[in-house]
Amino acid sequence: FDMGFEPQVRSIVGQIRPDRQTLLFSATFKKSVEELARDILTDPIRINIGSVGQSNIDIKQIVVVIEQSQKAAWTLPNLTFLLPERSVLTFVSMKAPAHV
Repeated sequence: FDMGFEPQVRSIVGQIRPDRQTLLFSATFKKSVEELARDILTDPIRINIGSVGQSNIDIKQIVVVIEQSQKAAWTLPNLTFLLPERSVLTFVSMKAPAHV
């Protein structure tokens, strides 16, 4: 939604049958996503896994703030250090720069 997909979602929903069954999944539910869900869903049910606003206690979080120009240089060598932890989830703001 940060990239402006809300109008397209609303347009699609407006073109499908009103007696539809709609499911909406999100790992994070920002206020704008919650408002959209309330607008387009009939009798929505919210299911939370874990505590809202907290990470699972089994997840190790590492936050590293790096200057834009240093991100690739830091990330590539450190991924090998982080991979023994089993899984690495990296958040990026745009898909294109993530393809290194």
